[in-house]
Order: sequence, then structure tokens, then C-alpha cells
Amino acid sequence: MSKQKLLLLDADIIFFAHEYGIWDVLVERYEVYVVATVLEQEAKYFKTPSGTRGSNLRELEAAGKIHRLEATAKQIQDCFASFDPSFTKQLDAGEMEGITVVASGEPEHIYFCTGDTNGIQALGMLGLSVSVVSMESLINEASAKLAGGKVLAQHLKQRSVEHHLKIGQERRITGEYFKGWKSPLL
Repeated sequence: MSKQKLLLLDADIIFFAHEYGIWDVLVERYEVYVVATVLEQEAKYFKTPSGTRGSNLRELEAAGKIHRLEATAKQIQDCFASFDPSFTKQLDAGEMEGITVVASGEPEHIYFCTGDTNGIQALGMLGLSVSVVSMESLINEASAKLAGGKVLAQHLKQRSVEHHLKIGQERRITGEYFKGWKSPLL
């Protein structure tokens, strides 16, 4: 069976996938990519239905079950060059690297999954809305079941992702949170 889609996962989605007991299903069903910052710094421990445990991301990478992607500091800087620092300071390093990878277009047709609303808005601001997927959609596509009757957090649902993409798209048009933007209310 071929994998459904190329999927770039942010650290928070990896954490939730472990907590909800669906990590193995996602790795089996999707071609999973993780940026270097998440692999090396951000995703070291996970809550699982049976407690906290250490990450096995590097072992999965070595076994070819997940793949590493990287962006250079210069690529990240260039990607966010037009953003006001008041917005970019709300993004973590793994998100910024992931968004930069998506913006580069390599690999093609990759979908970024994050639960961070500012990250979702940034993708909308960059005109990359078609490259975003909600955790809810991934779970539904994979026919996965959440462990122990857990309920998916609201910010991981499709409706929330659509809402924050719309905010980002509006900011792309108005220029809000881009360098040089001045509020019309001032």
C-alpha cells in the first residue's frame, strides 16, 4: 500500500499523536517528515496513554520510517523577512523551520500539520493555505481511533485550522503584522 500523502509534522502534533495513541498509525499511513529542530531539540519526551516516555524519533529516522528536512538560518530569515518581529516572536524555531520548508516547495505536495494558531496564520499570510492539514483530517483519513476515549482538542480540529488560515489570509491582504504596517486606528 502506498502512503497517502507527504506530511510534515510540527512538535505539538507529534506530542498529541503520542498522547492520543495514534502515532504509529500516522507513521504507517503517511510519509512522515520532521524538521531537524523538532528532531534534535523540541520533541524529546512524550505523554502517552501509559505515561511519559523518551522520544524514538531518531531511531525511526535511522530505520527510514520518518524523514528529516532542514532549512538553513538564512532560508528561515528570508522566509520571514517581510514579517514584523512582533509576530515572528510568537513562533517557535521548529514551526519557523517547518514553514520555511513548506514555502521552499521541496518536497512538492507536502502538507504541514501544526496545532499552533500563529503558525497556521503565518502559512495563510504567506499564501500557503493549501499546504496546511488539520490533525482532525489526518485522523479521519487514517481511520484512526483515539486511545482511551480521548477527545480531540478544539484547536486541532478542521474548523479551527480554517478559522486561523482565514485570519492569516486577511492579514496577507491588509498587511497586518508585516513590516511597515500601521494600524488605521492609530
